[in-house]
Amino acid sequence: MVEEKLSAGFSIVFSRFIIFIGLLVFTAGAIFISFMVFAMMAQRIRDIGLMRAAGCPNNLIFGYFMNELLIVAFISCFLGVILGLSIDFALANILKVSGFQISQKPANFLACFAGLCSLFHSFAGFWSKTDFECNEN
Repeated sequence: MVEEKLSAGFSIVFSRFIIFIGLLVFTAGAIFISFMVFAMMAQRIRDIGLMRAAGCPNNLIFGYFMNELLIVAFISCFLGVILGLSIDFALANILKVSGFQISQKPANFLACFAGLCSLFHSFAGFWSKTDFECNEN
């Protein structure tokens, strides 16, 4: 009886710890991506100037960079989900061998990934305007 309460208490503490680590990783990732975007835009000031000089509208330039960021974000999310699921299964198996009772629900992770994919797809469709062309003067 005492062991069940102890393992239930540990399970609650462990799940809250995992949520905290997840939020911490998410925040660090958001900060890293914002710095990456800033550095990318700072390095491409010349490219933006050339596009503007060629007569490209702002929508086309913005769409170009937004599509690039969405592709990088999609690949990062895909690799993150694959890596996260792999680590989750490995740690859960290690803890199961140690005697802990852990229930895995990979369907939740996959549903979140499917939602992210559809969100990226809708953003990519919104920002990829192909009806604009640069004016050749």
